[in-house]
Amino acid sequence: IRALRDSYPQGRPKSAWRSEVAALAARRQARLQAELSLTATPMMPQRVYPELRRVLPSDCMVTIDAGVAPGLAYDRLNFETPRTLFNYAGHGGLGMGYCVGLGTKLGRPDRPAVSLQGDGGFLYTSQEINTAVRWRIPLVSIVLNNSCHGAEKAQQQRHFGARYIGVDLVNPRFDKLAEVYGARGMYVQRPEEIGDAVKEALAWNGPVVIEIPVAEYFPPAAPTPGGGGRH
Repeated sequence: IRALRDSYPQGRPKSAWRSEVAALAARRQARLQAELSLTATPMMPQRVYPELRRVLPSDCMVTIDAGVAPGLAYDRLNFETPRTLFNYAGHGGLGMGYCVGLGTKLGRPDRPAVSLQGDGGFLYTSQEINTAVRWRIPLVSIVLNNSCHGAEKAQQQRHFGARYIGVDLVNPRFDKLAEVYGARGMYVQRPEEIGDAVKEALAWNGPVVIEIPVAEYFPPAAPTPGGGGRH
């Protein structure tokens, strides 16, 4: 690295590149600001994240499960402290959020820990609430419940004329499920309730599950190198 630095002592990013990055950052900030005005009931999943940004400590370890609703966190939460973002890349697929979240809290009990998952992912491993209760692991689990497998439903809507097969779910109340296991359950329906609920959950000396019912959201098709959507 020193050799490279010495070889290019006057190296600077190109002004066009810097301008492009600045423009991207400005568009992102404008989009995040606009999401504060989302008023749908149940709330859009995007509306959850401004409230989380406001209250999550900078050293909070956040585990993001696979899925559309939890995946919105990547672009909407701030990760500025090392080793605070954990996701399914290299750690498993759908359903890993709760289990990896438990592991982060066991590994760093001095830090707050939150896991984010959709209802489909949480159904894969929600039985591990039993583990959290038995070992008194104070993980805060936020379940964004849109009563479907969101990514798969989006694909069926986009490519198969909204002919849905095997993607709609009939769920329990996840806060009540947590209480059956002996954990604390919370149920939040309005954006203005999210911050206080999360702060209260982080202060609780034990596992907490916060269920937030959200609307279905179908993300735009991912672009391909050829310029079109993914098929």
